[in-house]
Amino acid sequence: MTWLLYATAVPVFPFVALWLRYVVAINYERGGWWRLLVPLAIRAAVLDIALNYTLFALLTDWPRKGEYTISKHMGRLVTWQNKRGAACRYAAKYFINPWDKVGGPHIPNVDEGE
Repeated sequence: MTWLLYATAVPVFPFVALWLRYVVAINYERGGWWRLLVPLAIRAAVLDIALNYTLFALLTDWPRKGEYTISKHMGRLVTWQNKRGAACRYAAKYFINPWDKVGGPHIPNVDEGE
């Protein structure tokens, strides 16, 4: 039973850690006391790039030129008409776009793939 816990937690935990840091990084753009958290935002950027070329690449496909971060990569994946595209649309719609109110949706075209 323990192996099942590890098998599901290991791929999920990095994305949860990245999402929490994403919320801080996006709110950094708003200004105010969020600017004090810039060291955390820099670590989030490094984690984002590392996960995009390792775990996320294994789960979806290899990023194309210019898709250095997961959110840039997901911008293309939300248009896929399969389970991976559906998972990306769900994550973009409910976990990423609601936190980015500064410049419009962080990942565009979320509703086009449905």
